Amino acid sequence: MNRTTKRTPGTTLAMAFVAWYACEAAIAAEPYLPQSEDQVLLSLPIAAFGDGPDLPQLRNQLAEAGDDPQAAVRLARRCLKLGAATGDARYYGHSRAAIAPWWNESRWTDETLDVLRIRAKLRERNHEYAEALADLATLLGRSPRDAQAWLETANLHRVRGDYEQAQLACEALAEFADPFVMTLCRAPLLTVTRGPLQALKSLDAMLPVAEVSSPESVTWILTMQGEAALAAGLSDVAERKFKQVLASEPENRYVARAYAEQLIESGRPSDALNLVASRRQDDGLLLCEALAARACGDAQLVAELQQVIADRFAEVRLRGDVPLGRFESIYVREFEHDASRALRLALDNWNLQKEPHDTEAVLRAAIAAHDKDAAEPVANFVRRHDVAHATVKRLMEQWERLP
Repeated sequence: MNRTTKRTPGTTLAMAFVAWYACEAAIAAEPYLPQSEDQVLLSLPIAAFGDGPDLPQLRNQLAEAGDDPQAAVRLARRCLKLGAATGDARYYGHSRAAIAPWWNESRWTDETLDVLRIRAKLRERNHEYAEALADLATLLGRSPRDAQAWLETANLHRVRGDYEQAQLACEALAEFADPFVMTLCRAPLLTVTRGPLQALKSLDAMLPVAEVSSPESVTWILTMQGEAALAAGLSDVAERKFKQVLASEPENRYVARAYAEQLIESGRPSDALNLVASRRQDDGLLLCEALAARACGDAQLVAELQQVIADRFAEVRLRGDVPLGRFESIYVREFEHDASRALRLALDNWNLQKEPHDTEAVLRAAIAAHDKDAAEPVANFVRRHDVAHATVKRLMEQWERLP
């Protein structure tokens, strides 16, 4: 018998937002194994293991429960949320460790389906999108009315640029989901496919509903409104939405990064610098700080930040991971002044995921490298899908003028 998992809109949304954050993480490669137990790879702050009052309790419960998959899922899910909230990739390692006994499982029961859900999220975080989609398909085969799984399926297809498949996932969800959940599915897709204004309008309609019945979802809606406004070229609206989020969640790194990028793009680097100061745990915010400092003419701070970024990328590789291609491409283009290498990095990243900012990274690098041909596949994608993002459109015009 198929099991239908009942989840509140807020719960569904919260886990979908974890998936959204996870797409912007370093890519895991084969793990590095130290030659001895005494070798120090990284000095961890105490907070890395104690952030969140329930972590020690969850670890103890798992230790006492042994092979209880639900105890493992509770710890793994908490670590996923902490990783998304803090940008600290080590939490994802803790999450995987919690479900390690079931990682290679192929026969799933009702008791272990949530382990499969966690595995899909971790595979997504590692940019193993095909494998994550396969896990979600297995989950939906057993629980076809699982709204969260359909939302995440649509999100993954959208990230990969498979917009038709994302739309089909939303249509499957429409067979049983309410209008609130349907907005969660359709708004991100509309934002990138000719409908950012429609997305903004639908989210406006849902906001009063969310404020009453699902207040935990308000942050996501405001964030998505900011993204849709940027796509539509409504920078004032985007700024207002981002400020609303940061007023209630000042540590929201995703929104802080989006807002900082907007401020830099609009010629307000000092405002961006004030926003991102002391937020260096997140690679994207660290990069924003360096770009803003350079625009402000602070050469000493730029030199300091360049070293921090170089050390951060080295740390990622020491863990056996690869820095996020978009961030590394921007760094190489802007601070190492190697546009050709930046273009290769951006293209490698774009072949994995095709969000508007991934497309932007390729176009900017191609323009800097004066290499029109290399970005032709990206330009064809933009034309074919009529990607509706103001910055992408502007960069496409610049790219078209290349000889």
